[in-house]
Amino acid sequence: MATEIVTFAASGFLGPNRTLRNLERCLDMTRHFQLVSNDVHGRELVFYAQMMRDQRPRLILFGGWCNLYAAMIAKLRASKIRFGVWWLSTGGQTDMSAEVDRFNAALSHDRIRYFAFAHEPFADALSGHRKTVAYLPVPMDPMEFQPRPERQSGPTILSLFCSPHEYRRKNILNTLLAVSRLEDDCILYVNGLTKATCYRRLLNTLKLRFRDLGWMSDVVYRRVLTTIDIGLQISFTESFNQVAAEHLAKSIPVLASPLVPALAALSGQDRRRLIVDSFEDPSAIANRLRWLIHHPAERHQIASRASQRLRDLTQRNMSTARRVLKAWAEAA
Repeated sequence: MATEIVTFAASGFLGPNRTLRNLERCLDMTRHFQLVSNDVHGRELVFYAQMMRDQRPRLILFGGWCNLYAAMIAKLRASKIRFGVWWLSTGGQTDMSAEVDRFNAALSHDRIRYFAFAHEPFADALSGHRKTVAYLPVPMDPMEFQPRPERQSGPTILSLFCSPHEYRRKNILNTLLAVSRLEDDCILYVNGLTKATCYRRLLNTLKLRFRDLGWMSDVVYRRVLTTIDIGLQISFTESFNQVAAEHLAKSIPVLASPLVPALAALSGQDRRRLIVDSFEDPSAIANRLRWLIHHPAERHQIASRASQRLRDLTQRNMSTARRVLKAWAEAA
């Protein structure tokens, strides 16, 4: 039987592609394709448009928005396929990433019937719009939840992982300043940050001990995660934060701002240890980080509890996603 829901994302959209692949793997309700070419008149788009005419899915869901999607819709204008968009940014992210024009283009497109948001308040704010709007939370594979093996003694390894297009919202300057205040034996792992000249110079100016691993394949990334002691994701805005979630799934504690939904289920003392409310204050960040470094047994316990909270949240999210997609497929 043909897949009723097909998803597409442009190759430059790293987050949407990762999320849509997870959706396919976790729910077994969708089939995902990554558009490699950016040519709106190219053979790839012609090929996929013909494939969709042949397979006739009920719904095509796009990750984010770009001109490629509009071109595909135009090629399928005579079909009965319905179209939707999954917007994976918060309102703040949309502003910071200069994506308001893209957002408005998707929102105002007359063939987009369904609009999903990974950030629930964003969905609520648009719920009165003429389009069918729903909160569609980010899925996570339950198989991710396997604690990493105990690490040998040595320097505390910190991670600050993100993609280049996220730099403006990742609070990197305050995070690096906080790490520079530590007196402990630490190494900061980054994944390509030194390609940005400003950050490479800053890392050297602050005399930080770091290792740039470059952009990693999934296999390498999973292997590197088993070496991390503490993750740093003190973001200005997030709709979920896959990196934080992937750390917690391995029972690796993550220091975060209160704007990281992957840690939203934390409460009590665990929240006070991992969430930095004063996330514009490098001293406040450093103080939380210093405590985690000096209390390894306690941080492991906190991370284990946080991992279970995230597992529970993930199960609820998957139920919500399944319900929304099932309703849309049946209505299409």
